Amino acid sequence: MAKFNFTDLVVESISRSLNDGLIKEDELTGGLALDAWIKVNRSLREDEGFRSLPYNDTGKGGITVGYGRNLTQRPLSKGEALLLSYDDVGETACELRNRFPGDFNLLSSNAQAALVMMSYQMGIGGVLKFKNTLRALIKGDKDATRRGAMDSLWYSRHKKRASKVIDLLVS
Repeated sequence: MAKFNFTDLVVESISRSLNDGLIKEDELTGGLALDAWIKVNRSLREDEGFRSLPYNDTGKGGITVGYGRNLTQRPLSKGEALLLSYDDVGETACELRNRFPGDFNLLSSNAQAALVMMSYQMGIGGVLKFKNTLRALIKGDKDATRRGAMDSLWYSRHKKRASKVIDLLVS
């Protein structure tokens, strides 16, 4: 399966939205002409370079990440955090589908969603340790799936959240 590429989806969505008139150019560019906005962004990518992990920026002071984004001076907005979570969910689902010990596509959408939620919280490696629970899920044994998930450290530590996810897993 191809790697999930959220960036391409966002760029395509922005292009369509501009073409369809759903967003105005100045809303996207902050009032810059579109060609100037594109030039600035290309230049920033070249000049700043990409850093995937936060680092101490000695020039500006503070913690910086990405293409020179100073998180100390300009923390993430809720919208940016939401976009990051969308990307994380897509990446997690893609990796889980590739590593799942059965045909992930045969699971109900609720079971798929529950496994992605679990993976988001504890990592895919953590979910794959639920060997008996996953075998029961693949066989369609809802009672054994529920029992297996509830008989875990994850459930004992996160009862409210885990209960919601388990209900979804077996629904």
